[in-house]
Parts: sequence; C-alpha cells; structure tokens
Amino acid sequence: KRTEKKQQASHSFLQISNRHVEMMPLLKEFVAEIQSLSGCEAVGMRILDRNGHIPFVAYTGFSQEFYDAESPLSIRNGHTTCIQVVQRKVDYSLPFFTSVGSFYVNETSRFLSSSPAVDQGWPCSVCNNYGYESLALIPIRLGNDVLGLIHVADTGQDMVPLELVQILEDAALQLGAAIKRVRAEEELRHSNEVLENRVKSRTAELATANRELVRQIAERQQAESSLRQSENELRLLSSRLLSAEEAERKRIARELHDGIGQALTAIKIGVENTLRSLRDHSSDIEFERLAHLIPFTQKTINEVRRIVKDLRPSILGDLGILATLNWFCREFQSIHTGIRIER
Repeated sequence: KRTEKKQQASHSFLQISNRHVEMMPLLKEFVAEIQSLSGCEAVGMRILDRNGHIPFVAYTGFSQEFYDAESPLSIRNGHTTCIQVVQRKVDYSLPFFTSVGSFYVNETSRFLSSSPAVDQGWPCSVCNNYGYESLALIPIRLGNDVLGLIHVADTGQDMVPLELVQILEDAALQLGAAIKRVRAEEELRHSNEVLENRVKSRTAELATANRELVRQIAERQQAESSLRQSENELRLLSSRLLSAEEAERKRIARELHDGIGQALTAIKIGVENTLRSLRDHSSDIEFERLAHLIPFTQKTINEVRRIVKDLRPSILGDLGILATLNWFCREFQSIHTGIRIER
C-alpha cells in the first residue's frame, strides 16, 4: 500500500510537471496537490532567486502575518533552518534530517524545549510561535543544486511522517526538473519576444523608410512633371517668341524691299532719265551734281538689299534651311578667305 501510494503520488506530480509551461501555475498546482496528499493546513513553495532571497512564490494556509515575517528570508543575511537547508549546511547524522537533507519534526514544542539540536543552530521557533507543531522543509533539487524549498506545516502533531517526507522528496526532484524546463521555455519565449519585437521594430522602421521613400519618389516625380511642364511651356514660349521675331523680321524685310528699296530704285531711274534729258542743255556743273547722286543712290540701294538679306534671306523661304546654310557658308568663305568653313 505504501508503494502504491508513492507511485500514485509520483504519477500525479509527473502529470502536473508535464502539464504546465509557466512557473506560477506549475507551483500553485504542486502546492494544491501536496496539501491534498499530506492533509496539512499550510503548504508553501520558496524559490531561490538570483539575489539570494528565498521568498514564498506560491503558498496556501499561511496567515498574512506569517507570510510577511517569513517571506523576506535571504541566504546572505540569516541563520534559520530554511536557509541552512537551502545551503545544504546540514548534519545528516541528526535524526530530524533525511539522507537528502530534508528537515522534519512532528512536535516543535518538545523539540525546542528538549532537543540538543537547538543549541547547534537549528531553530524552528518562528513556526512554533504561530502554533505549527508539525513541520517539514524539503529541498527542491536539480542535480547538486538546490532551487528552493517545499515548506509544509500543521498545528497538529505527527502530520509529517518520514513516509510523507520521502514522497515529497521525490516530488521535489520532479519539481526541480520541471522548474528547469519551465525556466528554459520562459527564456526561450522571452528571447522569441525580444526577437519578434526587434523584427517588428525593424519592420516598422523599414515601413517608415519605405513610406518616406515613396513620398520622396512622389515628390521627385511631381518635381520632374513640373519641370517637364515648365520646359514645355518654355519651349512653347521660345517657339512663339521665335515665330514672332521671324514674322517681324519678315515684315521689316518686306517693307524695306517693297517700300524703301523700290523708292530708291525709282529715284535712281528718275535721276538717270533726267540726266539723259539734260545732257545737252545743262551746264557741266549741274550735270555733275546730278551724276554724283546716282552712285550714292545705288550704294544706298545695295545697303538696303544687304539689310533685307540679313534680316531674312529670300532663299530661306524658297529653298529651306539647308540651302540657306550652304549659301551663307559660301558667302562667308568668299569674304573671309583665311577661315576654313566646315558644314
């Protein structure tokens, strides 16, 4: 029956160990199962942290006053039974210790009044002051390391026999392995969360950068569109300006050719006709005065023709731009013989 009870308890604790992936639910269900198995009034789990404190992480049955007095224990500044069990500073030859370092008594009043062990530094007066006669402190072990304590207490006597302590020692081994697994899973989840947060942060940064890039591209496209529009408007304006200038040149050239040029030609012809009619009837002085007007008039006519040609050569309208350029190069070459023209 004892073996069957031990096997059933081991199976129950194993199921609890495999059922949880978070620390608090694991410890709370262990506390509840130990209380159900032992029938004791109070059960608590002390877990050693990185700072050396061994507070109650999960408990049931202890008063708030007891919790406030006992929870702040630390292995760095204290000399209680709980601390010495965690530090494994025990005398295995004493009858209230098991072979794995668990401490248990079933009459704390008699133990404190008559046991020579009290003089050796194994007090349990705090629990006795709160009326707990039965007391057990089972180390939660993982290999050679102690991760914490299972604290069992009851106001009645003989509530923590050696048989129960041994069952709880097996449970403490399973709990130690479960704590290691849960801590590893919590660290893995934490690492995953950190990684996910970094990925999210990086994704957000990339999204922000992408939005900024899209905005800059849109601004650049808009600027390029505005620039193209401005270029088109400038090109149109330049075309209109050139057309207006060309039309004005054409008008002036036409007026010079058709107006002043023809008037000068008519004057020259009139003077020549007058000279022919006066050749035999006028004096030489008057004849020479009129004769001097003819070359001057011809020079003026030539100058007007040159101005008309420079404003708008007639070949431009008759034969086009290429013929005009060829003609202009020939004209330039004939005047400036020392300059070689390439067209």
